[in-house]
Amino acid sequence: MNDTAGGKKARTQARLIEAAYEEVLEKGFASASLDAIARRAGMTKGAIYSNYRDKAQLMLAVRDAKQPRVRLRFEVGATLPRQMELLADSVSENLPRSASASRFVADYHRYASADGDFNVALQAQYARMFDRGAAFFAAYADELTVTPHTFAVMVQLLIQGLMYQSVLTPDVVSEQVIRQAFLALSEGARRRSGAENA
Repeated sequence: MNDTAGGKKARTQARLIEAAYEEVLEKGFASASLDAIARRAGMTKGAIYSNYRDKAQLMLAVRDAKQPRVRLRFEVGATLPRQMELLADSVSENLPRSASASRFVADYHRYASADGDFNVALQAQYARMFDRGAAFFAAYADELTVTPHTFAVMVQLLIQGLMYQSVLTPDVVSEQVIRQAFLALSEGARRRSGAENA
């Protein structure tokens, strides 16, 4: 059976991403060289450039494929407190609690601050993520004291903080604390009705 060009390309990219990931784990994003990645993959550096524009694009592919993910649950029609409970439960179930996962995320953030191309691409990804969050939280716009976009950013900040803290103090970042944090965020960002202010 003949291999399709698309299938071969996908397999080549998967090998390059795996090799780059191993190199990143050993040396960090900034110190991972294309020569070393190509050697580790058993390919030439030309194979990298035929699949990725530059190192930044390859590193972004590594980040996309290997970063620890929290799969958030969103429920259309849920009240804001209920939605925050769902998000808290998602984080509790999926929060990366290993030091290696935390190091990986911290390292690509550090790399983004030094590599302009990677930074631009990462900012664009975050912008799309915040826009998706804003579109969902728009349903709660009348309840919020901040814009839906700002609220989406705040949720992301909370998740990032919980991830790092859970590695440093895993016994402290309990399910209950995560739920309380999300509910406190929503309460702090909700408008008070006249009855509540009285």
